[in-house]
Amino acid sequence: MKQIQLYDYQQDMKERIERAFETFRSVMVQMPTGTGKTYLLASVVSEFLSCSKGKVWIVTHRMELVSQIQDTISKFSLAGDLRVRVLSIQWLSRHYRDLNDEPVLIVIDEAHHALADTYKELIVAHPKAKKLGLTATPCRLDRKGFTDLFDVLLQSWSVDRFIAEGHLSLYDYMSVKPDSEDVRMVSSLKKRGADGDYSIREMSEKLDVRPSIERLCDTVLRYAGCKKGIVYAIDIGHAGHIADCYRQNGINAVTISSKTKKNERCSIVEQFKAGHLDVLVNVDLFGEGFDCPDVEFIQLARPTLSLSRYLQQVGRGLRVFHGKKFCLILDNVGSYRLFGLPSDHRDWQAMFDGRTTGKAVVDVEEEALCQSMSASQEYYRITGTGHTEMITLLTHDGQRCLLDATFGYHVMTGIDGKQGVADKYGRETVPYTYNKVELFPYGFARLRSRRKADIERPWIDLVNGVRFAVRPKTVRAGFLEMSTSDGFRLYPRVHTRLMDEDSYTTAAMLRFGIGVGLRFNNYYVQSSEPTKLYIFKEKVYNMTLFADEQGRFFCKKDNEPEMRLVSPAEWETAKAGMDRRMEVFVGDVKRSREHGVFRQCPGWVVENKYCLGNYDELPGFKIMPDVVKGRFELVERCDGRVFRPMSDEWKYISAPAFGLRVGQKTNGKFQVRTDNGRCIPGFREEFDFAELLDGGFIHIVENGLEYWADIQNKWRYFSKPEFFKDGFLYLVRFDNIYIIRNVFSLSGIAFMKDELKTGNGICFLSGNRLILKSNLRTVFKVVRRYADNRHFDICSWNRTDGAEVLLYYDGVNEPKIMKRHAE
Repeated sequence: MKQIQLYDYQQDMKERIERAFETFRSVMVQMPTGTGKTYLLASVVSEFLSCSKGKVWIVTHRMELVSQIQDTISKFSLAGDLRVRVLSIQWLSRHYRDLNDEPVLIVIDEAHHALADTYKELIVAHPKAKKLGLTATPCRLDRKGFTDLFDVLLQSWSVDRFIAEGHLSLYDYMSVKPDSEDVRMVSSLKKRGADGDYSIREMSEKLDVRPSIERLCDTVLRYAGCKKGIVYAIDIGHAGHIADCYRQNGINAVTISSKTKKNERCSIVEQFKAGHLDVLVNVDLFGEGFDCPDVEFIQLARPTLSLSRYLQQVGRGLRVFHGKKFCLILDNVGSYRLFGLPSDHRDWQAMFDGRTTGKAVVDVEEEALCQSMSASQEYYRITGTGHTEMITLLTHDGQRCLLDATFGYHVMTGIDGKQGVADKYGRETVPYTYNKVELFPYGFARLRSRRKADIERPWIDLVNGVRFAVRPKTVRAGFLEMSTSDGFRLYPRVHTRLMDEDSYTTAAMLRFGIGVGLRFNNYYVQSSEPTKLYIFKEKVYNMTLFADEQGRFFCKKDNEPEMRLVSPAEWETAKAGMDRRMEVFVGDVKRSREHGVFRQCPGWVVENKYCLGNYDELPGFKIMPDVVKGRFELVERCDGRVFRPMSDEWKYISAPAFGLRVGQKTNGKFQVRTDNGRCIPGFREEFDFAELLDGGFIHIVENGLEYWADIQNKWRYFSKPEFFKDGFLYLVRFDNIYIIRNVFSLSGIAFMKDELKTGNGICFLSGNRLILKSNLRTVFKVVRRYADNRHFDICSWNRTDGAEVLLYYDGVNEPKIMKRHAE
């Protein structure tokens, strides 16, 4: 029999299994996807047969996996051994009576399925046989543990360590923004299937639509060009639509599923490995047990509540392959919000015991509100541009640094017997002054000495040098990993020795978001360099100056993702120029406020840019066609008066909106004028650039200073606004600040995203406020909330003498006014 060569971790697990069988009759083994469970299986079976005359059954939950396991064990001369049988549980359940075999060992592949009734029947039918279960994810959606089937769980290394040792691939992880349309659609899924996961039918209805599929294609084109990948679809119909769209955009994609004939499926995989196909769009075929290491990207187009399904899917991309530097994971359904990153730590023992579940926990209140969101055709139309903005949560370079920080340390002993810590390059991380040093996973150490400071705070984060009184743990927020011992004070894990116990941020601060970077204390970390620390120096208007630990200066403009290297002289010159431009700007702002620059239009927002070739209505105006003259004119609805055109030296270059238009002079300068061509009192005559934007904003550049002016509330901003619709609300966003545009009384109030809970015809605001779709002119105050959390007494927010109203809202249907009574 051919000798099976195992890696050290596989050999260690094999020996642990042998020792466990000396005490227990049934053992479950957990090893991450892609780490060679089938090779371990073959070695255990080979060893077992050499010591026993009994028979071995290898049982899998799918017919497709039978041939794969047979192919693997055939490499070790086991396929011809009549004592070994590879069977599917479906076949076994139909042929129990036809078998005269009595196995002495039953190996269950993908053992997290072993709670199915068919597996229980198998185990009960052969009580004397030893059972070995293999799985990457010992968890279930229904929180049922495995202790009634298996006596003990044996865990292998963490995913991080497998990556650090080169047995699994590094990866980049990109996901859609948490407030994206696709995430809102996923959050609105309310039906569940028989297995407790999302309903296939409802997922298909909401996500198998052209706009969503175009965004999937756009993501691959923008971020995974020229890469080979696997896409996970909802069902066969969804997979076909994705493949069709990809092919129309030049991506050589093909659909593959369990319905595909075996010969055709093998041919497709061989073409994929040979580079003749770019993308395989599959339906759960590559979710478990399928060995396809030649994968450069994974795209998640199918949401799930199952931790097991999520890890099995992304795990297909983590297999190592010659020439493959890393795998790109494109999370188009926001699964990371529920499960974290693939390499995050999981408490498998708790899931094995049934103390925790493998099902994602969705916030009940948020889920109820999201379920009631409008799913009208209009809602889909406004998302149909095909453009999806992705955020990077982890890069392979950043991951490499984190892994080095976690697994690259060694305890060293000085000539006097004192101990310290050195990194993998031999550089001193902790001085050799301690009686004893103990290393722990994830880059933590315990330092022992007689010094009072070391007795009080013996734990240290070897990455950032922060000391702790109790053993710390790691948490993640976006691109950033942090250490904490109390869950309140969070210390970014950056390579530095500048931080101390006061250099922390909090979860409350993180709710403002970290976007492309995190400011905390006097420091800054940007997303492209999650392990590097910058020190804040000064801020001038919309420009900030930072310095790294080597003393180099970097400047960053607000809302720009990256810093740029500058010299001290360049910074001083830029400051002087900004000061001069700001003096002019402040004078203009004062004059505009004195004279009232903009005509205010309460409660109305432009959704699309208006073109003179279309018939559209404006508040108080119409664009009317003049058939005789063959042109369109702007008229006032009240009396039909036609506004005068601008003078000959000016020409209109924009459609009218909010009673304003942009014109351009023959010398190239821009000006904002009223509809009838008159200049605005107190407003500058000329600008370097001006344009009217959607939502009632003017984009202006004057004297090199760029800003955006809000027509409704006359605010000025130094970053470009972003417009989108959430239910019945029209919102504008600046970084992580949100302003409601179609509720005029709130147009000057800023909110954080989690302060807006949008439902079907209702939105709950922070501070016990709410607004109704049926009455956008009034902001209501919640006077009292009833125990059923469905009835509310409300009254007008800014009227103390207003009568209270009893409001009923069940989280699904539109709110109803039940009755009124006097104060």
